[in-house]
Amino acid sequence: MTFSAMAAAGHGSSCGVRADNSLLFCWGHNDTYQLGREPRGNDPAVLPTAAGLRVKLATTSDFHHCAITTDDETYCWGNGANGQLGSPIASSTPVPQRVSVGATLRTVSAGMFSTCGATAGGEAYCWGENLNGQLGIGAADSQPHPTPARVAGLSNVVSITAGEKATCAITAAGAGYCWGSLAALERAVRTIGPVASPFEVAPGYRFRSLAAFDSLICGVTVEERLYCW
Repeated sequence: MTFSAMAAAGHGSSCGVRADNSLLFCWGHNDTYQLGREPRGNDPAVLPTAAGLRVKLATTSDFHHCAITTDDETYCWGNGANGQLGSPIASSTPVPQRVSVGATLRTVSAGMFSTCGATAGGEAYCWGENLNGQLGIGAADSQPHPTPARVAGLSNVVSITAGEKATCAITAAGAGYCWGSLAALERAVRTIGPVASPFEVAPGYRFRSLAAFDSLICGVTVEERLYCW
């Protein structure tokens, strides 16, 4: 079996898009139905998701996965306790839930308890947990957010990466922005606590990729240089 694309491995699970038919295959941990099929429990079998989604892009996290299909629909499945599936379902489900933001998403990223995506028009949307301000809606709160909300004050987004407590995005000009709860971000903003709106990181650098980790931010520039801080 040949895969045309692989999703970054989640905690104990992986997914790949089969090259000849665009079916999404997943294997590994399935304790929250993140493989998109029953029964729960570890499953080493390389099998397609129960819904037989034909996808062009997939993203995995520890407890839920998402994908954009070949007909430009976005679906998420697995743990939905914090609204990260983009649907009212607040439990775990193997049934892919369609996510609607009112526009076509060209990229999607599953974080630990949240999900974010960018539209073809460069708008960024996030949904799920907002305890650390990782949705970028101007304030942190403890409520689940199953309805995608536009990230405040950010446009021309070409890529977005949701992490555990923070999210980062890159604009068409290569500028990098991050928001959420992260030591490196709090130092840059000179504040204590969540940064709930996008903040430009490393001004003057143009990024090709950018992500927030437990305590630092790392990015690769268009000159293919890696920086972490």
